[in-house]
Amino acid sequence: GLSLAVSSYNGEDILVSFGGYNGRYSNE
Repeated sequence: GLSLAVSSYNGEDILVSFGGYNGRYSNE
């Protein structure tokens, strides 16, 4: 999560990654 976001510090990627990760984590 964090490592991926830091690695792909583009902005849109972070939003997409965080959104998907957060949504999945919240759902589970």
